[in-house]
Parts: sequence; C-alpha cells; structure tokens
Amino acid sequence: MKRSVRTTILTLAIVSLIMVCMTTFSYAGGFGIGLDMPENINTVNTLEGVNLTWEKSPESDGYKVYRRLPEQRHSVEIAEIAGADKTFFTDKTAESGKRYEYSVRAYKGIFLSRLSERKELVRLSQPTIEKVTLGDSCIELNWEKSAGAEGYYVYKKTVQGIELLGNVKGDNNCFYEDKDVSERKSYTYTVTAYSGESRSSHEYKTSPIFVGTPKITSVENTGKSISVKWQKPKFADSFVIYRKGNNDTQWVKLKILSSVADTFIDSDVKSGEIYTYTVRAISQKNYSGYNKSGVSLQCLNIPGNFSVGNYNDGISLSWDAVEGAESYNVYRTYDKTTEIIGQTSSTAYSDMNVEEGKTYTYSIKAVGFKSDMLSDSTENISCCVLKKPLNIAAVNMFDGIQLYWEKSNFATGYIIYRKNFGETEWTKIRTVNSRNTNYIIDHDVQKDSMYVYTVQCVKNGVLGSFDVNGVSIRHIPSLGIKATLCPQGIKLQWSEIRNSRGYELFRKTDDDADWVKIGSIDASQTACIDGNPIYGKKNNYVVRVVFSDGGFADSTVSSAFGIDPNKPMVALTYDDGPSTEVTNRILDKLAQYNARATFFVVGERVNKYSDCLKRAVSQHCEIGNHSYHHKDLSKSTAEEIKQEIISTNTAVENITGVYPVVARAPGGAVNDLARENVGMPFIFWSIDTLDWKYRNAESVTEKVKSQVKDGSIVLMHDLYNSTADASDILIPWLTEKGYQLVTVSEMMAVKGIEMKNGETYISGY
Repeated sequence: MKRSVRTTILTLAIVSLIMVCMTTFSYAGGFGIGLDMPENINTVNTLEGVNLTWEKSPESDGYKVYRRLPEQRHSVEIAEIAGADKTFFTDKTAESGKRYEYSVRAYKGIFLSRLSERKELVRLSQPTIEKVTLGDSCIELNWEKSAGAEGYYVYKKTVQGIELLGNVKGDNNCFYEDKDVSERKSYTYTVTAYSGESRSSHEYKTSPIFVGTPKITSVENTGKSISVKWQKPKFADSFVIYRKGNNDTQWVKLKILSSVADTFIDSDVKSGEIYTYTVRAISQKNYSGYNKSGVSLQCLNIPGNFSVGNYNDGISLSWDAVEGAESYNVYRTYDKTTEIIGQTSSTAYSDMNVEEGKTYTYSIKAVGFKSDMLSDSTENISCCVLKKPLNIAAVNMFDGIQLYWEKSNFATGYIIYRKNFGETEWTKIRTVNSRNTNYIIDHDVQKDSMYVYTVQCVKNGVLGSFDVNGVSIRHIPSLGIKATLCPQGIKLQWSEIRNSRGYELFRKTDDDADWVKIGSIDASQTACIDGNPIYGKKNNYVVRVVFSDGGFADSTVSSAFGIDPNKPMVALTYDDGPSTEVTNRILDKLAQYNARATFFVVGERVNKYSDCLKRAVSQHCEIGNHSYHHKDLSKSTAEEIKQEIISTNTAVENITGVYPVVARAPGGAVNDLARENVGMPFIFWSIDTLDWKYRNAESVTEKVKSQVKDGSIVLMHDLYNSTADASDILIPWLTEKGYQLVTVSEMMAVKGIEMKNGETYISGY
C-alpha cells in the first residue's frame, strides 16, 4: 500500500513536468509539431471597434488574440477564435484615443504557435458630421471630435470622384469652410480622423443647395432711422433681414423682402443704441448663409435746433445734444468745397478762421463711440461774417450819453444795446439803418446811473458780432475827464464841448480840504499835462468848462497817483490770490506806507474773497488777470484762452467795477496762440522770490534785497503767511531805501513804456 501511493505520486509529478515542458516548448516554437504563427496582421478602425485580420494558419484549431497598451509589459489575451478559417476579430472594448498593440497565436489542442508580429493602431472613433450648413459665401462643416486624432482629412464627392479638400490639424479643430462652391448646387462631404497611419471610419453628409450670401454694403443713420443696403447674389427669390440689439444674444427676424429689394429702412430704433444687422437670401426655399458677425452701427439722431450766428468776431454754432453721441463733427462749405473744420464734445463751436464780409455754410453730424459711426447731417445753414464794431466810445453830454464807433465796410446798419451796470441781459434801444451813421445820443438816461453799451452790425437781416463786455459809463450831465500817468507827470484829457469859451483845471489831494485851480486851457484844446503833481499822493482833477454866456459846468473827477519819474520805483506783484488772511496782512502794510501793488487774481477765487478784492481797489492797488482756473495757457485752445481771460475780467468787474488791463500767465507759460488771444499785455517779472517753494520769509527778503533795482517787478504769492511776513519786512525796507512802491501800470506809464496786447514785459528797465 505504501508502495502504491509512492508510485502514484511519482507518476503525477512526471506528468506535470512533461506538461510544463510541453508548454515551454510550444511558446518557443510549437513544441516540434510544425504549427505556423499567423502572418500579415492588419488592424482597421471601424464604427464598431478595431477590426483585426490575418492569414490562415494551416493545421490550427483556432487563434488567440492579444492586446497591449504601451505602458503594459505583457500582452493580455482578449479573445479566442475557434476554427482555422476564422481569421478576423473585432475589438469592441478598445477605448477611443488610446494606442494599442495587437498580436495573434494559432493553437492546436494544447499547443501554441509563436506570437505574431505586433500591429500598432490608435483607436479613432468616427468623426460624425454634425452639421453641413450654408455659411457666408461658403459651406461650413462641423463634426464631433475624435479623441487621439492628430487631425482630420476633409473630402468632397464631385463628378470627377472623391476630392481631398484639406487637412485640418489638431483633434479639437472640428470645423472646415468650403469656399469653392457654386449657387444652386449641393455637395457631399466626408471627414476621416488620422493619427500616424491610423485612420478612422467615416460617413457621408450632403449639404443643402448653396445660395449666395448677400453682402451688406452700407449701414447708415438716416434721420431717426437706419438704412441697410446690400449687394444681391444671383438667383435670390427674397431676402430676410435680421437684427441684434445691445443686449440681444440671438438674431431677431425683422422682415422678408422681395428679390428686387436691396435696401431696408429700420425705423424701430433708439438714439444711442447699437444695432447689428445681417441678411440672408432665399432661393427655391433654400436659405443662404449669413455674416455671423453682422455689421454694426450706433443709432444717432440728427442734432436738433441747429443755429448759426455771428459772435465774438467769428461764427458761433450751437445745437441740441444727441443721446449716445461722443462728439460732433463740424462741417463748413465755402467756394463749393466742404471740409471738417473741427470736432467737439460740447454742443457749441466757434469758427474764428473766417473773413469779414464772406458767407460760409455749416452743418453738424453726431459721432458715436467709434469715429465711423455718424448721424445724418443737419440742414445746411449759411451766415455772412460781420465782425463787431471797433473802438466804441461813450461820452457824457449834458442831455445824455453820446456813443461813437468805427464804421463797418460791410454793415448796412447797426443795433445799439444797453444794460444797467451789473445786469446780464442787453436791451435793444436803437436801430440805425444808414451805413453812414456811426454815432447816437442816448437821451433816456438818469443822472449818476451807470450804463453799459455795445453795438452790433447788421447786413440784410444777418446780425453780426458784438463786444459782450461793451463800454461802461456813469451819466453825469457834464464832460468827462481822464487822468493818466506819463513820463512828464499826469496827462489830462476830456471831451470837446461845443460853444465853450475855455476850460479851467482844478486839483486836490485826499489831504486837501479845497480844490486848487492849477491852470486855464484854451477852448481849442482838450488835453494838458500836470508837470508838477503832488508826488506820493493821489491827485484828483476836475475840468470846468466855461461857456460863452458865462455859465459853467464841472467834469467828473479823475485821479492818478503822483509818481516822481526821477526817483527809483518797484512794482510788487502777488499771484494766485486773493486769500483773506494773507492778502489783508499785505494790504495793511501797504496802507501803512502809502504804497500800492498789483494783485494778479485767479477768477474762481474772486467771489469767495470779494471783500479782499474790494479793499485792494479802495487802496488804489491794481487788479491783474491770472486766468480763471489757473490753467496752462500754452496748452489751451484759442477759445479756452479767451474764456479764461474774459471770465476773470468779468468777475473782477462785477465785484469792483474795475476791468483789469494787465494779465499774467500761470507759471509764465505762454505761446504765440496765447499772445494772439489774451487781449491784454503779459506781465512777467525780473525777480522771482520762489516764495511758493521755500516758504521762508528770510529767503524771500534776501533775494529781493540782493537783486532789486529801479524798475524791478517782484513776483510773490499772497497765499502764504511766510510771504506776508516777508512783505512786512520788504515794504518798509524798500521805502527807506527811496523806492516808490507802485503798480505795474503806473510804473510802465511813468517809464514811458507803452504796453501792447499780447506783448510780454518783465520790468520797467
């Protein structure tokens, strides 16, 4: 029994060893039975999976199919095919986008052939064509992505056969445009994915019949509507108009038009909104493609209430704002030539580049957020240029106020306006219809009332420009007198009075109780010079006209400070004010030493610090113009320069009744344009204290003391307490050194320097 068991165990061991050896030998080459391995392995992507085929292995019972991924060390058996004649297999478990290696063994009983050559393939799914649609003058193909593809081949079936259209590289690029198409034809397409030698299966898709896409040629604003025009393709039976608004994501069908139409007027629009349009053609119930981006336009209404007229020696244009407009183009036509002369974001424009007596025609277009988005044009309006009358003068007469002005070569008449001082609205008081008349007498005036006059030219109903500031005068029923400084003393001038026997001149200072007669003037003269004024005092003058019948009348009072031309003088100037504390401190010290200065004020500060300004005028200081917003005039337009200067002068006059006659540019920055448009002399300086920089009284005083001389103009700023401290030192020191502290205008007059508008002056040297 024990021997039988041992025999059985030994027998089993031998059999097992034999089987292992047989298996080993079969893997190595068929264990000597002559079983051939499968050859000519082929792999193909199909819709169902990967198809494998191979050549038949004679004497085999069937085949085993193996598959391996690149990252796997060994192939894995995925199928066993019974039957020597079954030499194909479809791997339906292969995942799209993965790369596989396939191999096959033949088997017979327990014996296996050697492993076939490995065949590599990337599993590529069929790139199913999702859409074949008509595009903008093309046919568009869209297909599903085939994972793992390096790209796609696009084919088209023609009468000549299958034509390769293109190679679209990249697995995510699933779009192609066929632009080689003809109207009223359809085409059949197929798409094949590829990766190396691997190819996907494919399907065929047929396009709709191709219809040419209408080409939009223009989209324009027309009044309160938008006009869309297009170029018609052949064979179109009708057209469909689509639109998107600002917030629309989908096209909205507006209207279907007949084949003869090439224009659509969209009246359902709102100014300021942006609209986008596209057009499709229909031919035999087939729709064309369309421009998916469309053509956009911002709806802009025509600027309303457009008016043109003469103003400030130019042509002034105004209009209503247009909703959505970013700016406006200004067009001018002259001598049959139309040009854009300006673009502005405001609703007004002044054309100063005009010649008197000539007629210009204007129109306006609104401009959207893009410069090519324009409204339709306003009506054309023409205007003849009539500049303002020059040298308007007002003279007190016994029975009213007489006005004079220079004649205009182009006016056929004049309109005279008047307003009370301080008012804003002009009242028309007289129309003079003769070109030969250039004066009137306004009898409707009240004694001691102050009036402002201006004159406007007229030509055939066209109103010309006029001086918006006009000329001011207080009515006193006697002659007026004007006292001005000159190198010889104080010059007095007055108006000629008819029937006079002569004139008597009277003078007194503020310290005098009575008027003192200082001379008699012949009736033929209307001017004289007081060569011996009281120096350092305000000299007040009255001219008495003596009539032939023995009656007389006294003039108004005119004053000027007596300044010794033989003694040195200095003009202290203060910029950027006024300011309550600092300006008043400076005025306190000036009053203490009977001195004067020139304050170049910023217009926007005038109303806030009006008390300072009034006090400065009462102390006979000079008020100069330092612009309204302290703006760099060298970087401003002509209109901006004029506005900065005029606004400041007007503000000063409204507070004090004094109209400034000198200006100082902020930072001293001027150019030719500023000089041409300031309308005043520019006053610079010979000593810059840099008080704004150091804010140190000692630094300021030392700079002045080391540089001052006769005729110096000293620059300071009445904004800093350190400047007031320096003034407390400098005013007494300069006075003790024998300098007369005068205004800029006083110094220039005494020095014999005739200041001209736009010229720059740095001292009285």
